[in-house]
Amino acid sequence: MNEPLRVACIGMGWWSDVLADAMQRSKKLKIAASYTRSEDKRRAFAAKYGCTAAPSYEAILQDRSIEAIRFSALLRANRSSPSTCSTVSR
Repeated sequence: MNEPLRVACIGMGWWSDVLADAMQRSKKLKIAASYTRSEDKRRAFAAKYGCTAAPSYEAILQDRSIEAIRFSALLRANRSSPSTCSTVSR
């Protein structure tokens, strides 16, 4: 059997838990790291799903063990940040 794909979750809200629960049920994805701007939400998500609470999204992009990113955020809330999306190629 293949190892599950190591996924980082960026953006925490009500929808992120729905997606994370589905990811865990699939057994094909492993939540390896998470990041959101709120430290409390970040730590709570990491504790609930047994993953690393990354200090920044840049840290996730630099983590060579991360194979995919699940991004869930309200885009209108991110208008102040000109670089909310990045492309990773390995």
